[in-house]
Amino acid sequence: MMRALISTWLALLVACGAPEREPGSSTISVDDERGRTVRLARPATRIVSLLASHTETLVALGVGDRIVGRDTYSTGSPQIEALPDLGGLEPNVEAVAALEPDLVIAAEYGTQAGVLEQAGLTVWAGSAQRYDELFEVLDAIARLVGRAGEGERIARELRERIARVAARAQGAPRLRVYFEVDPTPYSVGPRSFIGEMIARAGGATIAPEPLGEFPRLALEEIVVRDPEVMIGLSLDEARGRPGWSSVTAVRRGRVRALSDAERDVIVRAGTRIDEGLQVLLEIIHPELAP
Repeated sequence: MMRALISTWLALLVACGAPEREPGSSTISVDDERGRTVRLARPATRIVSLLASHTETLVALGVGDRIVGRDTYSTGSPQIEALPDLGGLEPNVEAVAALEPDLVIAAEYGTQAGVLEQAGLTVWAGSAQRYDELFEVLDAIARLVGRAGEGERIARELRERIARVAARAQGAPRLRVYFEVDPTPYSVGPRSFIGEMIARAGGATIAPEPLGEFPRLALEEIVVRDPEVMIGLSLDEARGRPGWSSVTAVRRGRVRALSDAERDVIVRAGTRIDEGLQVLLEIIHPELAP
């Protein structure tokens, strides 16, 4: 997507609580994942966030106090949970409009962005499906709220933290991993951000790349691919599925359910993905965990 720099004198404004502005520009223009250009006369100050990873990014950028409404899944702090809950994949459009946001940030998939725009709202729609897109989305949101410089700092430090965790897995045997997104069963492809985190943790997702970032797999295909580690379900659940008792991960007891907190840092494509990588490393290669 986009990268931006910020001049030194703007840092003084930030210290005084004022939003950063792009030098030499009176309008903020940022493309979203639909190919649409979102234009703001000034940094957004009344924001509705309809994706949990976006909410975490806003908080990390230091503008959590500008959020006036959230989606159902944006949880994790009393400040955020106290905000109006506007629903999940199909938010309450009237409730969103009633909050009079100057910006709504949402996912690009589904119909929510278009419906909100039809109600006269300004919408930036996007989400990260792949690793590099994490940083593109961070940059876009940072520019929309006038914190481009802060976004660059967060991105740089996040890359450094990821590299430090990944370094511990270098040279480790690459284990076959089945990551369960849900029991249907949806999993993760190697090009998804979760698949790339699994690779950095010394694993390799069993889902074939041609099936996409988040494919649905046949139960028998999982048996054939014989993962050595299973993540996202319990050992009892795995044993209860037809044919899975013969899978290496099940026979060796290498099946690990996730707590809500662990799942959040893995599946939310946001600024805490390094914490998710640490969880994956501890599961895939517990011998390498500090």
